Amino acid sequence: MLRRALLASCLVVLSACRATGGAAVKAEEIPEGSGALPAIPATPGVTPPTFAPGPKLCAGVRGNGELVMAHFAALARIVEHYGLIDAMMGGSSGSISTFFYESIYANPLVHACNGAACAPEESAARAALMLKSIQGYVSVLASTDEAVAFMQIEPVLAKLKSAGLTSTVVNNFSSGRKALTELLTSKDLRDIVSKEALTTLATSGHPIFHSKDLGNALLRFGSWKAEEPSIFVRPGFFDFKALGRKLGRLANFYAGYGPYDKDGVEGWLDQCATPGRGKDWSELKALAAGGSTCGDRFLALAGAYRKKLIPVEATTPSRIDDPIGKYMPALAVDAVLEGEEAMKIFTGAQKQYMGAKPIEFKMNFDLVKIGYWGRDEDLARIGRNERGFDDLKTKKFLPLGQKTWAEVIGYSPAEPGLNRMQVMSPTRVSAGGWPDLHPMLALRNLGCENIVYVTRRGDESAFIQGMTKLLGMTDEQHKAYFDLDAPLDQPPSAIRRSLQEADAVWCTNWNAFGAKQVGELSDHSYNAPLGATSDFFRKGANPYPNAADKANFRECSPDAPAGAL
Repeated sequence: MLRRALLASCLVVLSACRATGGAAVKAEEIPEGSGALPAIPATPGVTPPTFAPGPKLCAGVRGNGELVMAHFAALARIVEHYGLIDAMMGGSSGSISTFFYESIYANPLVHACNGAACAPEESAARAALMLKSIQGYVSVLASTDEAVAFMQIEPVLAKLKSAGLTSTVVNNFSSGRKALTELLTSKDLRDIVSKEALTTLATSGHPIFHSKDLGNALLRFGSWKAEEPSIFVRPGFFDFKALGRKLGRLANFYAGYGPYDKDGVEGWLDQCATPGRGKDWSELKALAAGGSTCGDRFLALAGAYRKKLIPVEATTPSRIDDPIGKYMPALAVDAVLEGEEAMKIFTGAQKQYMGAKPIEFKMNFDLVKIGYWGRDEDLARIGRNERGFDDLKTKKFLPLGQKTWAEVIGYSPAEPGLNRMQVMSPTRVSAGGWPDLHPMLALRNLGCENIVYVTRRGDESAFIQGMTKLLGMTDEQHKAYFDLDAPLDQPPSAIRRSLQEADAVWCTNWNAFGAKQVGELSDHSYNAPLGATSDFFRKGANPYPNAADKANFRECSPDAPAGAL
């Protein structure tokens, strides 16, 4: 506790530098989680292994595409009841949520309150308020580039619908290609659309084939189906590096980078954080705050910041250029096709697609690895597998190093169907962040003491199972990876073992909502049931009222009845 207080006091001084665009706070100056792991039962005649202390509270976040707002509401409620999250991991859109949480954690105002160290509950309330306010930004400032980047699929579908394009894009070559080009270069999409798709339309040696293929893909956009291998090589409709830049703009505000109104944000936090505990954004935004409301004050601060930032953005340090894990243990996941053989299969399929030929994609699933980005020391510890897990996911561990968030977000959310596979090196191809959406085993190997998993009800998605089939997963590997219904006396599948390792599962039903239902989705996620197996989550100083021994839904409890929803 003394170390936390001293560090937070240092941050009070450092925050003034941050507010004027000074040097970023170093990772070692941010409080880290601590605490010993649970005691290992003694075995007569055997000396139990010992493990170094790791982060106290860790969160694993399941990716959910354009429903990402559910993550922020859930994380806000978790933080309010259990304190700041000390380490976080996610793949696909879960990598974006991890990026934003680390950005909030980086802000000195989360740790320093009015010239002194924040009490733990104050820090938690401040971080929770910031997490909730992301909903307000996306809902009210919906036309901004960064809000469009959050919604991902929805803006493209809305533009497609408003343009009235149906069979035109596939049944009439000349008008269809023109309509596609006009749609993808429209003012509200051109900054995030992949230039490769446009280049293919303009320069293809087989223009009728590619125009129809891309038109059909656009009409099916957002269906999340993995039924044929063309999704691995077809040019996607999103430029995720450009999306990352847009998201970085908002992350800068939360981290306190650039032309940041420190006094204004501190006043907002003072007046709204503690009074807002236990209230979702729909309630919190109406609270009185200095002659205004918490919601209006936030939007005024965010709007003023955005107006000042854009003219100087090119010369202002951005969070998107920071290395992952700069301020806390933060990790992101990606599927990697590893080796010369895998690269040969991928490049061969690309040539077949560009030549308008049938695609052969016969991959050996043994060549598919699960890559993790993060701090080198964190990856090294996960790689040692101190807990001795022997599941299929753990065996596929591949450290990818501590790259910038720009690179991470350029790969992990860019899943087939949204973009084609991306070449990472002469022997590596990225296939998106889907392979470890249940990252509790990696977090436990990181040394996490208490792990909460943010997920949704229902069985594993048909998209992911289709992906693994296209990548050569055998029936035996499928069972070892996905099976939740085997008798409990048999070795658990990788996913069941992951669920068993969670100390608590935040069990939403986010698939019941559409991307435009931001408020309803967030309200639901903020109040979702929590299945908890540890006293930390059930009997702490401020336990979540909706916590129970078990969330009896598939994907939320490893021992739920088969077919439960």
